Amino acid sequence: LNSLEEFIVIVRQGAAWRELSRNIKDRGQGVGTQAITIATGTVTPANGVHRIVLEHEGGGPADTLTDIEVDGQGVGAIIVVQAATDHDMTITHTGSPTNGKIALKDGNDVVLLETDESITLVQIGTAWQEISRNLRRRGVTVKLNTAEAITQNVLTEVPWDEVIDELGSYGTGGGSNDWWDSGAAGHIVIPTGVNRVRVCVQVQREVSVSGTSHFLQTQLNDADYEGMIFYESGGTSGSDMAYGGCAPPIDVVGGTDIITLDVQHNASAPKDLCDLDLDHCWFSVWMVD
Repeated sequence: LNSLEEFIVIVRQGAAWRELSRNIKDRGQGVGTQAITIATGTVTPANGVHRIVLEHEGGGPADTLTDIEVDGQGVGAIIVVQAATDHDMTITHTGSPTNGKIALKDGNDVVLLETDESITLVQIGTAWQEISRNLRRRGVTVKLNTAEAITQNVLTEVPWDEVIDELGSYGTGGGSNDWWDSGAAGHIVIPTGVNRVRVCVQVQREVSVSGTSHFLQTQLNDADYEGMIFYESGGTSGSDMAYGGCAPPIDVVGGTDIITLDVQHNASAPKDLCDLDLDHCWFSVWMVD
């Protein structure tokens, strides 16, 4: 260990200690680190390597790792897997793995999008099991660019116009617009591999009159769900109002689930959503796990 920033994590097993993981500054290729190019989904680390930095086969923009050969590593060996470039590196999950296959903790493939992201694996038998992962946040925040006229007494799905902030996918190949697509502007699509998200929203409604009501609700696959956001406000003459909130994390099914925001009012004529300040209108879904 060359500095206070470097450390080794060890776990007690019986009367002895076994290394669990290590944080060592890059010292080139001489101390347990190997830059290695994927060959048809497979890599073969040298004996004693504890960290592999994956190069894309053929230098392409994306690649997939399915096997880490176990020759020379030994049962209990720890390997940290990282990508050499900020491109999509998919680590493939295999159920009941053998012969160098990889089992990930949530049963889904995972994509490394940045060079500082990593998956830590331990060799069990002839296969690899995930110990931990270090991934940046994933999710999306969208907004309206123009006020949206909401017809009275009609439950309306808000058609968002633009992404404010989006960070890649979690199991579908990374890149932009993995959570949101302007072709289905009201939908936030949960990418494969995301298991849990937190939803937050804020909107602003046009001036209304006393006796009217306005409400919003989040929906999961066009249905109510436990933990949904629901807010209702009464109309007050001469006032605009911003309203919304954040919900506790909810379990989702990546690759299947869709989250939307619906609004409705009972005024005598259509009312604009976000007519006063578009910065007051946004919808946010971010991964928790």
